[in-house]
Amino acid sequence: MMWGKVCNMSVLSIKDLKKEIGKNIFIHPLKRENINDNTINLTASKFAWSVSTSHNICEDEKTIIIPENDTALIYTNEALYVSNKIGGTYHSKVSMVSKGLGHIGTTLDPMYLGLSLIAIHNHSGKPYKLKVGSTFVSLMFHYLNTPTDNKKRHDNTPGQIELLKEEELDKFNEWSEENNWIKMQGELESEMLNSIQYKELERQNYEDKFHINLLHNHPSVGYIAKSVLIGISIIIFVYVKNTYELTDTSSYILFMLALFTLLLPRAFSFIDNL
Repeated sequence: MMWGKVCNMSVLSIKDLKKEIGKNIFIHPLKRENINDNTINLTASKFAWSVSTSHNICEDEKTIIIPENDTALIYTNEALYVSNKIGGTYHSKVSMVSKGLGHIGTTLDPMYLGLSLIAIHNHSGKPYKLKVGSTFVSLMFHYLNTPTDNKKRHDNTPGQIELLKEEELDKFNEWSEENNWIKMQGELESEMLNSIQYKELERQNYEDKFHINLLHNHPSVGYIAKSVLIGISIIIFVYVKNTYELTDTSSYILFMLALFTLLLPRAFSFIDNL
């Protein structure tokens, strides 16, 4: 049987995400706690509208109320940019789908820039309340088998914003004019790179790389650390022996077994997992 060319497109893990944020992925505001094993959770903004009425459904800029049997259009708080090497897919959160909200299934195009407009349908027979700032959609990123043409950037209008009345967009348009980072790549990158959350992420990445490089490139460091632990254990044993004047051979054996069985394996495992 003849097989076609295998596609190398793959899902980014948390390690890939941390590596690509600041290179091929830019997101602001960035929240490290929303980076999961293979997705990044996005949060709901105060800009939310009903498709059936075209009216804003966010009360006091704190709670979004999605009417029963209606579809809501909700902007994310996070704006993002991905390079021509990255694509993505948006996915529902189980906690919301299990309560009667429709499944989210849409894509993130390479070189996309801006906020995400998420459409959520409420199939239940009662209004659904969603707090502004809470996570409501998960974004999974993919490496592309072949980068797209980096001279072109799609200009699709996100979601179905054209369904809304112009007066319903006034507040959003006014806000977007004051926050150019949601539509200007350079400003978005600058906002993220200068944020405390990104600097903390970079610090963590540096520490992780230091540990990996130190122990993987210099295995002798691990051996030395383990030897030091053994030496410390012997010193402890001698100290205990002299302090408590242990003369019974069985006491020696029991003490050493406890030390090497309970303490050293855990210490060695900690060193190996650095």
